[in-house]
Amino acid sequence: MVRWCEALALICTLCVCVVSCDSSPIGPLQTVTIEGRPLKVEVADTADKRSLGLMYRERLPKNRGMLFLYDVPTTSSFWMKNTKIPLSIAFIDENLRIIEIQDMRPLDLTPHKPSRPYKYALEVNLGWFRERGIRPGASVQLHFR
Repeated sequence: MVRWCEALALICTLCVCVVSCDSSPIGPLQTVTIEGRPLKVEVADTADKRSLGLMYRERLPKNRGMLFLYDVPTTSSFWMKNTKIPLSIAFIDENLRIIEIQDMRPLDLTPHKPSRPYKYALEVNLGWFRERGIRPGASVQLHFR
């Protein structure tokens, strides 16, 4: 009986670790299209969701990302504190055009922001934009809202 209880306790502990370290979305997935390339995204549309971002994730599935939405254009910077996944970020203006794309290293505290205000930011796996030939000036379509 003691071994069974120990086994059950171990299973419960592992389940907690899996749930806390998985890549579960923070809400329903939405679709964004950039130059005809669809991407499923989690939407960070509150201060709490934007602050958490992709922190503590072990991975980001292929062709997935996180879209940060702001009510008005901002000059806020991004950093990689507690973020283990190498990412690329596109800063997008209110006309849904990419202003700038930057690569970000895991756990790096260097601030990242574009040269002018943006209304949206899109984080994806490192190299996603480059691999698809997506550059500043590209048009973004949001298939929600």
